[in-house]
This record gives sequence, structure tokens and C-alpha cells, in this order.
Amino acid sequence: MARSTQEVLQHHLESLAAQDIEAVVSDYADDASLISPEVTVTGAAALNDFFVGLLKAMPGIIDALSIDRTEIVGDVAYILWHAPGFSPLGTDTFVVRDGRIVAQTFAMHPE
Repeated sequence: MARSTQEVLQHHLESLAAQDIEAVVSDYADDASLISPEVTVTGAAALNDFFVGLLKAMPGIIDALSIDRTEIVGDVAYILWHAPGFSPLGTDTFVVRDGRIVAQTFAMHPE
């Protein structure tokens, strides 16, 4: 049985908190896309590079991150977050099908 949207989001956030990029990328379908203001990436290799680059560009952001709101409606999960010293406001939206993320949007307002 495929994981629920809640289970996928929970694993994704736990993997991100552990900075386990392999586990983070495993939450995505093979052809998943992540859309951000700067770039859209598709596929496991591009997603891996995106997360590695994000953590390298902003060391400490994951430790600073606090989730302010989580909402799940069917196959869609939304989080609102902030990370003091990095961003007063960030959002992610995930579309989950068959237990894997098929699409994600990511945006943050930098400090």
C-alpha cells in the first residue's frame, strides 16, 4: 500500500532535518519536478543537485527552520515556515501520488 500524503511529508521533513539527501530524494517519483522562483528541476539527479546546492549555499538553514503551518488536503501538502537568519517566510507545496512526490513548489523570502 502506498504511503499517505501525511506519511510522505513526515518522512520528507525528517529526512531533510537529518540532512539525508538520499532519503529526501527517495520521496520523489522518478520524473518529479520541483519549481522554485529561480529554477525548475526534474528527475532524481537534478533534485539531488538542488538539495545539495541549497544546503551548501545556506549552511545551518535546516537547523534554523521552524514550521508554522501544515495543511494536507487529499494529495496536496502545504507548509509555511521561517528560518531566523535566512528567511522570515517560506512555503512549500507538495503533490503526492502513489506514495511519492510528483511535484513541489518552493519559495522563500530571504532576509
